[in-house]
Amino acid sequence: ATRNHVTGTYAPGLTFLVTGVSSGRMEVGMYRSSGQLIFGGEGRIEGEVFRFSMRATDLPGASATVLDGSYGPSGLDFKISSAVNRTRPALQPSQTKIS
Repeated sequence: ATRNHVTGTYAPGLTFLVTGVSSGRMEVGMYRSSGQLIFGGEGRIEGEVFRFSMRATDLPGASATVLDGSYGPSGLDFKISSAVNRTRPALQPSQTKIS
């Protein structure tokens, strides 16, 4: 959750969106409250359970992270795998001349 420092109220910090692509297959994404995609992948419905796998997007300073999970009658279950020591360096600003 994110906190509004003026009002003291809270709002969701992350949003999980699912879009149907074909029979039983779906695209999944996790977004910051700003709308920035931070994880993306796909999932499938298997009986009463939705199983998904997402990878971290290529952001400066991000580590190679995979989020595998499922959602069904027994609730939400997920596992995070991360290469903690293999972070990508932040990108340096560059200038591009457009003719």
